[in-house]
Amino acid sequence: MLETNQFYEMVTQHWEKKAQLEAFKMWIWRHMMKISWTDHKANEEVLQMVDTERDMMDTLISRQKRWLGHIIRHDSLLRTMLEG
Repeated sequence: MLETNQFYEMVTQHWEKKAQLEAFKMWIWRHMMKISWTDHKANEEVLQMVDTERDMMDTLISRQKRWLGHIIRHDSLLRTMLEG
C-alpha cells in the first residue's frame, strides 16, 4: 500500500509531466505558425490561431487506459506485476 508521502510524490510528478507536455505542445504550435517569442502571444491566442483546444492530456490518458486494458486481457509478466 502506498504511503501518503509516496502518493503526494506521484501526484506531483504527474502534474509536472502534464505541464511539460503542455509546454512542448505550445512550443510546437508556435514553431509551426512561425510565432516569435518576442510577439508576446498568449497561449490561448495561439490555440485560437490553429483552431484547436487543449486536448493532449485527454488523448494521452485514453491511450494509457486502452494499453492497460490490452495488457490485463493477456497472460503476461506485466499483468502479473500490475495485479500483484
